[in-house]
Amino acid sequence: MPRYQEDSIIEALCEVVFAPGDPWDPTVFGAFRHRITDELLPIRESGEVVDFALQPAKDGLKHVTHRSPRMRFFSSDRARLAQVGENVLVANVLRPYPHWEVFKPFILQTFRAYVAAASPVRVERLTLRYIDRIELPDEASVLGDWVATTSPYLPTYLADAQQGAFNRVEKPVDGGTEALTLTLDVDEGTRVLRLDTELVSVGPAMEPAALDPLLESLHDRINEIFEACISERTRELLKPMDAAS
Repeated sequence: MPRYQEDSIIEALCEVVFAPGDPWDPTVFGAFRHRITDELLPIRESGEVVDFALQPAKDGLKHVTHRSPRMRFFSSDRARLAQVGENVLVANVLRPYPHWEVFKPFILQTFRAYVAAASPVRVERLTLRYIDRIELPDEASVLGDWVATTSPYLPTYLADAQQGAFNRVEKPVDGGTEALTLTLDVDEGTRVLRLDTELVSVGPAMEPAALDPLLESLHDRINEIFEACISERTRELLKPMDAAS
């Protein structure tokens, strides 16, 4: 897969959801902290996540709110972070994207630290997600000039869009799901194309040795979807490099 001089990736993340086991122990935050070096993630911030759900009740359905603590561990430049919570780990990298050769080891390092700290039962779901933001030139052109509407993820009716568009395709695949969300809008006078690619693997093995090839496979697929969705004109805009990704 080609690599580009103009980096369009504004965020990449890997979310690992673990199957519920023993009651959540808040000391996991400290145990995770001891297993991550200060050089990697020296900044720590606490927060919480609020989930809403509907549950059956005598008079119908009722809204149920669940609050769970979450700790965020940042690098000194805040370009990398690990989010640790009850049965969940999220490894994020922000712009400038450090490339897969750096991001994958970061995922595996935080994964090992979480497993050692929380002793989860098994992995229930793994998600790899990439968000690309491409600023389009200020000229008379339609979306079909910048994306390949022949892609199974992009319907042909988007081709004539100029100022705004939204499309999301999600489909089941062997072992999980694939989803692509496309948006075209105007941000401070500049037309911006966003591609949000999200791949989910259900029930993968928990051993890091087994996780490595799965991550490689998902990353390759994200590259394939991205390349299948952009046009040659967009490739020229991003300026391909000779080195392979």
